[in-house]
This record gives sequence, C-alpha cells and structure tokens, in this order.
Amino acid sequence: MAALVEQVENYPFYHGFIPREELLYLLEKVGDFLIRIALRKRQNPSLVLSIRTQRENIDESIRHIMIHHRRGEDGIERWLIHEKRLCATLSDLIDCYIAHGEPVNPELQIKTSILLRGIRKQSWELDNDSVTVETVIGHAPRAVISEGRILIDGTWRTVIIKAIEIPLSINEMDETREQIKAAANEARILSNFEHTNIIKTYGIALLREPVLFVSETIANAPTLYTTLRRRRGSISDVEKVESMCLACARAVDYIHSRKCIHRCIGSRNVLYTADKLAKLCEFGLARTGGVYVLKKSQRVPLRWMAPESLAACTFTTKSDVFSFGIFLFEVFTEGKEPYKGLSSVQVKRMVTCGSRMERPRKCPDEIFALMQKCWEQNPEERCTMSDAVAVIERYLREISSETGRLRKEKRHEEKESGRDELDAKNAVLDEP
Repeated sequence: MAALVEQVENYPFYHGFIPREELLYLLEKVGDFLIRIALRKRQNPSLVLSIRTQRENIDESIRHIMIHHRRGEDGIERWLIHEKRLCATLSDLIDCYIAHGEPVNPELQIKTSILLRGIRKQSWELDNDSVTVETVIGHAPRAVISEGRILIDGTWRTVIIKAIEIPLSINEMDETREQIKAAANEARILSNFEHTNIIKTYGIALLREPVLFVSETIANAPTLYTTLRRRRGSISDVEKVESMCLACARAVDYIHSRKCIHRCIGSRNVLYTADKLAKLCEFGLARTGGVYVLKKSQRVPLRWMAPESLAACTFTTKSDVFSFGIFLFEVFTEGKEPYKGLSSVQVKRMVTCGSRMERPRKCPDEIFALMQKCWEQNPEERCTMSDAVAVIERYLREISSETGRLRKEKRHEEKESGRDELDAKNAVLDEP
C-alpha cells in the first residue's frame, strides 16, 4: 500500500481514504471527480476514480471506476482505466480524459461520466505531514490516542490525535471502515463550528495510514458521566444547572442553529474539566439537514432515543431534544442509567407507548417540568433547544435572586441579633 500511496499522494485531486459517504458533499456538480483509495484489502489496495454523474443527491449519483497500475511486457509501468488508453503517470491519464472529453465509464455511454472538475482537499482534510504524533496517552478500539502537534499557519499547536490503523485482516476491515467514516463525518461537521461548549476539531489526515483524527487537547477532562459518578453527593444544584445543563443546552442549541442533528446526546459524550467547563463531543453519528432516516443497521444509544427514532429510525432536532431530557435525568440522578433494570425491549415498548421515567430525587420543579416538555410523545409539542436554554437561564436568575434575598435577610438578622446582644449588655451595665 505504501508504494501506491507514495506515487499518488501529491496528486492535487487525491483524497486518500476518504469514505464514500463524504462524496455527496464533495462532488457537488455533474462532472466533479476525485481520486481515492478503496478500503478492501490492505495488501492489495484499489485506486478509485469517483465522479458525479447525476444532479440528484443520492448515492447512485456517484460512480466509482477502478484505476489500474501495472507493468507491461516492456518493463514500463502504466496507468489505465480501460485498455484503450494507457499513460505513464496518473496525472497524464486524467489530463488525457479531460482533454479528449471521453467518458471514463463507457458502460454509461453518456456525457455525464466525462471529467470536468477535479476537487481538491477541503480545509478539514489535513496533510499527514502537518501532524506529529508524540506521546501515547491511551487506546481505543483499533486506535491509539496520543498527544502531538499540528502545524497551522506556520504555528505548531498541541493537540490530541486518534490514529486509526488499517488492519491486515479483511474480517476487521468493516469495523475500521465505519470508524473512519464516523471520524471523517465528525471532522467535516465540526470544522465550521466555533463554540465554548463544543470540542474543537482541526480535521482528519486521510492521505496515508494511519488515518489521524485531530482535536483540541483538554487537560484533566473526564467525561461528565465519570464526573457525576465520582463526585456523587457533592455536586451543588447550581453547578448541575449552570455548568452542566445550561452549557450542554447552549451547545446543542448552537449545532441546531447550524442545521446539525447530534443523535448521540448523553453525559458520556460531554467532557467536563476541573474548571467546570463542559464540552459536547463525539459527533460521529451527527448529520446535517432537517431529517435523517437510518437506512441500515447501526449501533445506536437506545436508552437516549426518542419514540419516533425507536419506531421509525427517524432523527430530527426534536429527537435531540428528547435525548437532552434524558441528559437532564442523568445529571440529577448523578449518573444513574436511564430506565435502570429494564431490558432494551422493555425500554423501547415503554417509550413508544408514552410512558416516562419518574422525577429524580431533589430535582427542582422547573427542571423536571423541562424534562417532561422534552419528553413529549409528539415531536412537534416538544420545546426547542432555544426554549430549553431560556428556561434554564430563567431558573438560574430566580435562584440567584432568591439566594441574594436570603443572604440579605441573614445579614439583617445577624445585624439585628448583634444589636439585641449589645442592648442587653448595655442594660446590664446600666443597672444600679
């Protein structure tokens, strides 16, 4: 694989291991094309030319044609798509098809398979050479997590790098393909996001193995779920509401304003620093657009899902709102599993039939009312995340003013008590 990549890595329209699912976003017009490596067998990688042949934004609008590279009887290496045209380099081959206006897919026999515009890497597609892996800090399934640096505008920045290796075994290839697909999806979506409560992602390096997913480094930041469990019984209501619930609500409201559905909101997918800063992360399942319908089997967080998602695999911003209600439940039970004691089948039946969890102990009335609004059976009757932010902010103002009032009353009582003690003392001194 390394030998093939070395020959094509500097070609301007080469995108490495870019997943097929990203092509609908990159190839916008008929005739747009790029070159990529298909993840089939590590020992025998396939170079593929992908081209948009239809305007419709469906998978069938993108065609994929194998590019062959072989040595002839004369000992000279040549590049070809079909036997009728052989060239010394990949660049010559593509230039030749563009110059002659020949369809790269003769089976179609239509002009829409003519190469018109090569698509270069996007800002979130990083050069592997711009990323330096330094110290290993952990491991994930089929990946290594390290601290490192990335070169941006001439400046090296400290980052966290998730390195995804291409497996030797074909049996492991499907899982690796899904992992790269999720990472590329996250890199594309987050590249345009800038919010205090959302983890910053610099992008993903796909040109050669290992694939490198690069995000900001956050010191001493376990997941919020871990924090809730570790500090059980010692977290104030104000911290729960302001630093956890409001921060997450603002993050989700922000992504909804950018036409993004998270699909995986939960305390396990929020980082929480020692300075009480929450950051929403894990956008691998996120999708852009108003509605997303899951078309094939996928591992999903069932206990956080809305009834319409469980029943019809339909996801919208309102299904995110339902999940946010479950997140509120997690915070005020300090990490308790939703629907604890019930099987997945029982949870699905309970939620789709309209039953909900009981109010957590010590949960404020206003927050439980918000939970219930998030859990409405009809998505249209649920609040928006902007509504949720407003409710939480109003509650914080109320308890802040109430706390201030109580403090003022306490100071007044202490002052009056001090005066009474002084009067009593003076009275004793005045006695004959």
